[in-house]
Amino acid sequence: MLVPSLVTANPRQRDQLCAIELSLCSTNADPSGEPEAARARALADAKLNTTARINRLRLQGLEAITEATTTDNNARTFTRAFAPTVQIYGLDRASGGAGRAVVAFAVPGAQLEFTTPPEAGGRAVYAVRVEVLLSRRSDGARFDLDTLRRFATAAPLAEGQYLTGLVELPLPPGRYAATVVLSQGELGSIARLGELMVPSARNALSVSDLVLGREGSGVRWQSGATAVPLHPLNSYPRGGEVEVYYQLAGLREGARYANRVELFGSDDDDKKPPRLAIAFETTASGERAEVVRTLGLKSLAPGRYRIRLTVQQGTESVSAMAWLTVGK
Repeated sequence: MLVPSLVTANPRQRDQLCAIELSLCSTNADPSGEPEAARARALADAKLNTTARINRLRLQGLEAITEATTTDNNARTFTRAFAPTVQIYGLDRASGGAGRAVVAFAVPGAQLEFTTPPEAGGRAVYAVRVEVLLSRRSDGARFDLDTLRRFATAAPLAEGQYLTGLVELPLPPGRYAATVVLSQGELGSIARLGELMVPSARNALSVSDLVLGREGSGVRWQSGATAVPLHPLNSYPRGGEVEVYYQLAGLREGARYANRVELFGSDDDDKKPPRLAIAFETTASGERAEVVRTLGLKSLAPGRYRIRLTVQQGTESVSAMAWLTVGK
């Protein structure tokens, strides 16, 4: 609890703490147990705790409260950094009404520290602290997750191997600024991920974030109806496949919706035709739907690509965008 100043509390409350700060004692308090000391303290109180002094201390306390509740000046620093890859998605449960931030991460194993405790049976144990910090744009409300995850591997991770994981944080609908911190004591990294949009239930057509995954990545998110493969590294081999997942809401049962997925080079403008495109239709069986498609990359050269999804029904249209890298 933040209060302007203890000096403004009633005498009985102040007397309980005046042994910590003698100037807070009332005229009836006697911290030393000696009557003479009590009289001396009473005289000191009369001089020190003037109305002007009490008002000044109260104003200083109010200023401190304002600073403490409206600023965030606790910069995190690490003696040594590692280089994780982090993906964050604004999604909902398949049944709706339970929005959340889903965070998938991958950390180079060779950059992490590990232990081999006896109870691990000879395995290497990696303890990684995961902090997800979200601030709602509309009112500044904070939603945080702070958890310690332990991973055990048969042998220490070598160069080119990654430690991957997943956390999720329930959130009300809205637009958020997102930051993820991964750390091991003084070793760590901060990923500022820009804006995150958590979808809300509404009558109009809407689409969630576009989730790109890879079978065999070892990271899956359970939507409540679908096991969704993720891929925190977001880099795919040439000729490989991408698992595309997204959620639609505000559908009209029985209506047909045109879905189009297009891939553009990172430097392509909107006037240039897509390097790859697929189109298909879905028929709504309810107000919500999960869509899963596999996208082949065999016709794409190595490089970075922008994916654009467009869903349309009559005059209604929504879109979502994501990025991926095709390796050599």
